[in-house]
Amino acid sequence: MCDSCATTDEHVPPKCLFPDEKDLPPRVSLREELIKVPSCKAHNTAKSRDDEYLLYVLCMNIANNSIAFQQFATKIMRAYNRRPALMKSIVAESKKVVAVDSNGTAMNTLMVKADMPRIHKCFNQMARALYYHEFRKPFIGHCRFVHDFTIRYKSKFKVVVSTGEKEHSAIEHVKAYFKDLDHKGKNASVFRYRFEEPDDQGRIAVSMQFYGGSNVFIVFLPIGENSGDNSSTLQGSVRRA
Repeated sequence: MCDSCATTDEHVPPKCLFPDEKDLPPRVSLREELIKVPSCKAHNTAKSRDDEYLLYVLCMNIANNSIAFQQFATKIMRAYNRRPALMKSIVAESKKVVAVDSNGTAMNTLMVKADMPRIHKCFNQMARALYYHEFRKPFIGHCRFVHDFTIRYKSKFKVVVSTGEKEHSAIEHVKAYFKDLDHKGKNASVFRYRFEEPDDQGRIAVSMQFYGGSNVFIVFLPIGENSGDNSSTLQGSVRRA
């Protein structure tokens, strides 16, 4: 949020995450009733490169649905052919790995280095915009994040998942209710979300899911609350869900 006049509409999440109609079967649309909030032109324009980066990162998650793979094969490949620099920078430090799904099926894939500050910047903007959309007022405070689509690479011999036990509990909580229909978002195969009930201290959280497989949990901490302990905050915010 800034003090400039809101002269444009900002899509939440970014519009580029939703497939173009030309990449879908006839008479199919995944851009129904997209969420928009008022934004100044400067901030809305400035975030377009970050939006594109987020699209690349999310669509490269092998846990996602077929919509994400379709986005990669169409929209992202067109962007790569026009301007290959972004994709080349993402895969510059890639490593060949074997991924095993919950059924024990192994597949060869690439592990790439993610720009976590940039990803969190995208989620911070998105969370605040969703908060405004939900409550019709800006959020003043800090946002804390945990998500399940990145890992921490420790050495060439070992890969450590980036979430601890408490953060993992929060993400499993998100996955559990996304199996049901208790969420918002007209284009659920691309994006859906739910605001949690306030916890005992009145703190609010939002859970988001992209492409059916990339889950994000965000806690809103008002000014004055300690934002340094991410895990305890997340644990405290899921107790009453």
